Amino acid sequence: MATRGESGHVRTRLVLVIAVVVALVVVLTAGALAARRWAPVSAETDAQVRKAIVGFELSKASARPASMIGRKLTANDKVALQARFLRRLQRFAGGAELQHWQSWDYAKALLDDEWDARELTGCTGKVVHWDFQHRDTDGGVEVRAGVEMQYRVVTWDAAAGRAVPQQDWVTSVSVNQYTLKKTDGIWKVFGSEHWRFYDPTAGQLGTGP
Repeated sequence: MATRGESGHVRTRLVLVIAVVVALVVVLTAGALAARRWAPVSAETDAQVRKAIVGFELSKASARPASMIGRKLTANDKVALQARFLRRLQRFAGGAELQHWQSWDYAKALLDDEWDARELTGCTGKVVHWDFQHRDTDGGVEVRAGVEMQYRVVTWDAAAGRAVPQQDWVTSVSVNQYTLKKTDGIWKVFGSEHWRFYDPTAGQLGTGP
């Protein structure tokens, strides 16, 4: 029969063993979480996140529908442009980012971007700089991405009643820090903040365009 002292030692050793096991589990769990936080996402998720960022930037891109080329925008045109902008924005943005851009005047921005007699009639975008940062604890991801935007430009020939193509306008590339989350099965931008500029020709980051 174990003495009272021996029973005390057994209990002490048991407590120490349990404490060591608990500590080991905590360390392993923390290590696994840290490893997952910095691990790259799957190729499928990577593609979906890139698509969401390009879609988000294109939703804000200045462009006239074909029916509005060559004429002064009416009040109804501006309402239609704003509604189209909001539909596209809601597809690719959520949370505070969606709220921030919902009050943006799309038609005014379009007219501000157009110059002389030239009009913007479409835009394409592609990711030219990509730096995956990490996963967030809520399932979201943080990335730094630069999207190159190329606008189709025309002038309106009133006498001929047709649009005359001009040289495309390619903007400087702004690299932004994006926060994205998956909601209802779709990746959306929940945060966007300018970080640097990127020169695709030189392949270099800089602080100015």
